[in-house]
Amino acid sequence: MIEDPQPMSFFRIENVVTQSDLIWDAKRTGFIETGTFGESVNLTATGLQPTATNEIRDAIRRRMIEQKVIHPHYQHVDGTSMAAPIVSAIAAQMLEADSALTPAQVKQRLIETAEPLPGVPPERQGHGVINGGRAVASVLRASRRDGAAPPFAPQRTVTFHYYDSGARQVALVGSFTDWQPVAMRERSPGIWFLTLPQPARGTHPYKYVVDGARWLHDPENLARIEDGYGGFYSLLEIV
Repeated sequence: MIEDPQPMSFFRIENVVTQSDLIWDAKRTGFIETGTFGESVNLTATGLQPTATNEIRDAIRRRMIEQKVIHPHYQHVDGTSMAAPIVSAIAAQMLEADSALTPAQVKQRLIETAEPLPGVPPERQGHGVINGGRAVASVLRASRRDGAAPPFAPQRTVTFHYYDSGARQVALVGSFTDWQPVAMRERSPGIWFLTLPQPARGTHPYKYVVDGARWLHDPENLARIEDGYGGFYSLLEIV
């Protein structure tokens, strides 16, 4: 008798990305129920954003389990069959950003930009949960010979980077700027950056203001909280 029916990944193939899926269990306050695990797992993907409170997660999860419907036109589904389209869609966007990428390069970028999940064994998450914004932006920067990743905090300064090929001007706003816009400089076409003195220890919310009208969170930073207006604040953590 098979005691653990979960599929295990045994194969390592150079140009193949092996992904698992993770589901949030609010009662256990953690990610569980991976569909695939093993030493060859490279990444994991999940449809549940780790940004809501545990109470909201629990209520949403109960309703999803009870009815499997989250909207008149949408039904909740999970598993590796649902994680695979997320990974492949991000890979497609990476190839749109740079059509010269090889399969091995796509795989490596996905792995390098993944976010490790604390408390989850490596055999169940690989290198971490996939970060689409960071993966695509890393390809765009590499194609323009700019490899910096935001936000970068060496010692006494913090450097922010933002990519938008269509932006005419970009500014940074945050608790450490008293929510006053600070203009960013365009290093090369579409690549904006700004270096500021390092804020005090703690967690600091921030956003980018594009063309003076669009307030956007940092697409490459998964640390974020809801802003109360249907969007998110990105979080800069200084320890």
